[in-house]
Amino acid sequence: MNRSYTASSLNTAALASRDSTFDQKTSISSSATSHSSHRASLAGNAPKNGCAIGPSSSLSLLGGFCKGARAFATGGPGQAIKKVGGSGGGQGSKQDFSQEMLFGSMLAVETTIYAEPMAQCLHCDYKTIYSQLLQDMDHDPLAKQQARGMTYRSRFLYKSHVAVKALDRVFFACIFCDKLRSTCHEGDATVFQSVDLLFRHLSRHTLPLPPVAGVTVLYEQPKASSADQQDFDLIIPGGTPMLPAGPPADALDYLASLPEARATKDHIRQRNGKPQSRPDNISEVLQFLAGARILGVEYPDKWDGKWCQGWHDGVLGVFPSKIIQLEAPDKVQSIIKSVPRSLRTGVAKWEWDPKSKTVPTSWLSFSKGAQISNLAWDDPHAWYWIGTNSKGMLGIFPKSHIRIETIQDGSLDEPHGASRSSGGRSRLGSLFGRSKS
Repeated sequence: MNRSYTASSLNTAALASRDSTFDQKTSISSSATSHSSHRASLAGNAPKNGCAIGPSSSLSLLGGFCKGARAFATGGPGQAIKKVGGSGGGQGSKQDFSQEMLFGSMLAVETTIYAEPMAQCLHCDYKTIYSQLLQDMDHDPLAKQQARGMTYRSRFLYKSHVAVKALDRVFFACIFCDKLRSTCHEGDATVFQSVDLLFRHLSRHTLPLPPVAGVTVLYEQPKASSADQQDFDLIIPGGTPMLPAGPPADALDYLASLPEARATKDHIRQRNGKPQSRPDNISEVLQFLAGARILGVEYPDKWDGKWCQGWHDGVLGVFPSKIIQLEAPDKVQSIIKSVPRSLRTGVAKWEWDPKSKTVPTSWLSFSKGAQISNLAWDDPHAWYWIGTNSKGMLGIFPKSHIRIETIQDGSLDEPHGASRSSGGRSRLGSLFGRSKS
């Protein structure tokens, strides 16, 4: 392919001259509909409560998409990137090697100016190889890359990046979920820690994708390799199979009876860092960022309340219980007020101290071994119960945190004063059997 410029002579102004190829397309290629009409579109649907991308999501907590990503999509690369490093770069010129330079490198002196030129975002530290971006902007077929059965060009990643503040934390988000302000499935991630995880998410996306300004999506490979056939961001072939969207269908009712949670801290593997801790040698450690929504949270007895298991982004795994906050049921205050008090008591199996900032009067705190009185429930199969602690505070708590064998004064069916038969104890135990691990 002939170029009017070479990689060594191009600068940001040269990239700006290529902005004409980004004519701010506002619709997906018309070739899409015939290949994906059998799949429902999310574009016209209101997001479900559990799918909405709100202020507590990972994407919102990280500040949303980088300004440079937005600028690249709407104005082209000349509005979003700068050339750094390399011979003739903006950080200096290459010099002859000397012993002083070697000594300086040992002291971690900046050596980027001797590296290959990079195309860096104007608003953060996200960068990629400059020559690869030029190849993309020149519509070279060799600039295409593959992931999870889909084809993309480097411009797509630029438009998808979240502001990079550290080189070991390069994250991406789904521009299509952001357009809808909703994820496809409950418990989906809103920020992805790698290119592969981003495309894994896209492989589970409902098609056709919603139109996004400045992003061109095709649903079939171009029939020719000419330059005018290479002006796209993403190709999702019509035959690309959709991956399963998380938990098996026969487990959904059971998971719906379990609590959901928000992550309060990151729980991700650090590159070149020590291995993550785990409760045993066989459990898969769940990866997520602060703000992640976790479904089907359980507290297996074998881990003494210190570790949980649950689903996030279609994956089941374990994680420390101290880095999540359970979500209280809707209208929790009304529930607490409407449920009659009882004379049932029980002893706490583990400590429960959620320290919730959003609903501080709803959760009941107690220590391990504490006696809980006034035990009651509005639904015997719900994951939470209502009770009063030793300080006289009334609130809800997960029923997994109380010892079945310590419950006194009848079961769900027996009034106070009735004899506690073995049958009554069995009926009460069945309430726990649904969530016992």
